[in-house]
Amino acid sequence: MDNNFKTTKIDFLHNIDKSISINSTEKFYYIKIYEWNIENIEQFLNCIKHNETLMVFPFISITCLLKDPYLRLSEYFLVTNKSNPKLISDFLIYYIKFTLTSYNKSKSIYKILHL
Repeated sequence: MDNNFKTTKIDFLHNIDKSISINSTEKFYYIKIYEWNIENIEQFLNCIKHNETLMVFPFISITCLLKDPYLRLSEYFLVTNKSNPKLISDFLIYYIKFTLTSYNKSKSIYKILHL
């Protein structure tokens, strides 16, 4: 796939022109980022091959397993080795803070679930 995606915005999967073929049946790779810093994102992006596009599913999990509960931070988005690490970092930090603030405002997940 030709990876002419923007480096000035996040490219969500649903916004991509339908004439572009995206193979979403490939094997999933999980990248764990334990310590949040822009260098980790840069390192991840630098590992992407030239002219390759990856789908990112950002989530927070205690176990790092999709079979266990997790919090989804956003929709799938696409990255290449030319993606802007600062943009991605800022985007993910925003959604992490938004998620934490949302749950904090609701006082407790137990209250939401009536437990």
